[in-house]
Amino acid sequence: MPCIMISGIAGIGKSDELGVTKMGDNLYIVGDKHSSITDDCPYAPRVAIAANKQADIVLALLLGKDVL
Repeated sequence: MPCIMISGIAGIGKSDELGVTKMGDNLYIVGDKHSSITDDCPYAPRVAIAANKQADIVLALLLGKDVL
């Protein structure tokens, strides 16, 4: 069963840095790989973008499409 998680969505702006990384067969990570909540808060725009990317991954998997 796939696991789709979010890591690295703190801050505001630079939303193009949010991407999807696949690790192994079933782990997908959405985020920028470097921002931390110790440096800034996770503001709504980046949270929403990450959530939409998660939904896109789920739909792609359900429909048998390529995720990346």
